[in-house]
Amino acid sequence: MEDHHKETQLRKEDKMRTLLLYTTQRKLRCVFYSLVIKTQALKQKYPGGIRGFGKKEGGRYNKQITVCCYMGGDVDEVCLDLEEKGLIPGEDFILFEATVIYPPGERPRSDYSEPVEFSAPWLRGYEKDGGTVVFYSE
Repeated sequence: MEDHHKETQLRKEDKMRTLLLYTTQRKLRCVFYSLVIKTQALKQKYPGGIRGFGKKEGGRYNKQITVCCYMGGDVDEVCLDLEEKGLIPGEDFILFEATVIYPPGERPRSDYSEPVEFSAPWLRGYEKDGGTVVFYSE
């Protein structure tokens, strides 16, 4: 009886899973552990394309990039899954820590933004309001 309950819970969670949401915004905000994937790479290499990935992971995407943010270590499994599907780290996706922690009383003005450099040449960004805003630039 306990096993049946677990199976039912899993089915309920799958139905409630947030899918990827499309946005026309060019710049997307990231927090915590952030995975940024070229949308075109998902469309070409991931089984089922963007919809196939969206059935497994929630997040936001635009024409150039897909952003998924995680609070824990489960992001490693997602990266391994992407690699198994043929996506190349650095070339097709990048993982980084997006949260900026300010000491008490030292938070910059809200109009302040500090540029962030990434190892992937196609990604640009800047720190903003305790997170990182990213955008595609190649």
